[in-house]
Amino acid sequence: FIQHHLHTMIRDATLDTSYLGIQFLPVEKRLYLKLQSMLRRLELRFSSLKETLFLYKDQLIWSGLSQDDTSLVYSFFRLYYWPHIKTLLNSSTTQYLTIDTTASPADELIISSNSTSEIYQAFFLGTLPIPYRVLVININLITIFCFFHDEDDLINNEDVNTQIVDILKKDLDTMLPNFEEHLRKKYPLTDNTVRTVYYNKINMAHSSTVDWTREPMTSMSGIMSALAEDMQWFHPSGEIMVKRENDPWIISKRSDMRELFVVLNQKNANLKEISDKVKQIFATQFGNILLIE
Repeated sequence: FIQHHLHTMIRDATLDTSYLGIQFLPVEKRLYLKLQSMLRRLELRFSSLKETLFLYKDQLIWSGLSQDDTSLVYSFFRLYYWPHIKTLLNSSTTQYLTIDTTASPADELIISSNSTSEIYQAFFLGTLPIPYRVLVININLITIFCFFHDEDDLINNEDVNTQIVDILKKDLDTMLPNFEEHLRKKYPLTDNTVRTVYYNKINMAHSSTVDWTREPMTSMSGIMSALAEDMQWFHPSGEIMVKRENDPWIISKRSDMRELFVVLNQKNANLKEISDKVKQIFATQFGNILLIE
């Protein structure tokens, strides 16, 4: 499994995956509090449940884990769960997700509608690794990781799984349209000649409008990777604009611990026109982020 895991990470490596960042979905305060209240009720109801992690599609909304553990679980989710989940039909049927590490290849996702003790997985989290038994539930493209103490016998009780799902479904049906609305706000329909990649090293927040499956390791992605390395020499801020013949403009900008890449498919534009366009993008799409000039 380890050999296959490392091979998969290297084979599918892009600028996005190299950051090991987290794509957050910001939601309004009332919806966020309602979600926290629902998860808190679960933790109070089941003493063996220690933490939860909540995602809509591939966007993280809540995690009770530390930042390092959140990054670890999220990376595992994007690598093994999300490629299968995004092909599923949007269904209100409860599905339990398990990675079969004994399969060949060792990333087979087992999807089950039956609640049994076999749907649990073992995760080791923390600075001094602590074993957890993890229950992964998917409902309507909402994925919830439930972390239980490994030594607790309660987690083998199939009735517990059913009770957890019943509590979740009461509120998730009303929350789902709100999640989709906030996702549309995060990725509005914009100029298709503009693509961006953003990463914040402080909170590991990451967003990208580049579809790496459609644009695999081309000259563009190679230039972006080289610029990402070059930007590490700029302290605290800097900016590079690159244009090769027949390639789009690529702009990389560093502002303290924040990095932003902009790809502009305007091949005939001059440097001043590109500079003005970049300033417009900063103001409209990244107005809430401090970017030092």
